[in-house]
Amino acid sequence: MHRHALPDFVGRSAVAVVGQRTRERFRKFRNEGLFVPFSVGKDTVVFPGFDGGAEWGGPAVDRQTGIIYVNANEVAWTGALTENTGEGSVRSIYLNQCGVCHGEKMEGSPPAIPSLVGAVDRNTPAEVSAVIKNGKGRMQGFPNLTDEQVFALVNYISTGESKELTWLVRGKDKITIEAGAPQTGFKKLEVGL
Repeated sequence: MHRHALPDFVGRSAVAVVGQRTRERFRKFRNEGLFVPFSVGKDTVVFPGFDGGAEWGGPAVDRQTGIIYVNANEVAWTGALTENTGEGSVRSIYLNQCGVCHGEKMEGSPPAIPSLVGAVDRNTPAEVSAVIKNGKGRMQGFPNLTDEQVFALVNYISTGESKELTWLVRGKDKITIEAGAPQTGFKKLEVGL
């Protein structure tokens, strides 16, 4: 797609302003042809876009000529990547890593996928941590999670609160939330590494 394909609205006051802004924004996009991979921090034009092309609901056949006519839409899209800073709320970590199976409300789908409601009441925090890290039964482990993220998940599963863990103390062989930390339901919680 080229900037010349954008309509020229010269002579129409409000529409001209929109047209000018559209052209200015388009100039900032990365536009190097078909199938260009996205880049970090800069929108890339995807044309043809993710939708469009032949539409499944609209073909028609001219029986006299034997020609099939298919409605086609060509819609340009833009997309970009964002840098993974490794930061995120505990809830977002839960939803991305655990919520796919255990669900948004931690209810699971028993008996195949157990509920996480009360999991820290039925098991020690260290046991829950070990299951998150190493997996158990059908559940895969999540070795990609840092010790701090696992610790935060154990706390989130226990309390349902997604707060920053600012009272975190990391030792050589364990992580501890010190007594009095307002964001936890524990007086002192230790998880072995």
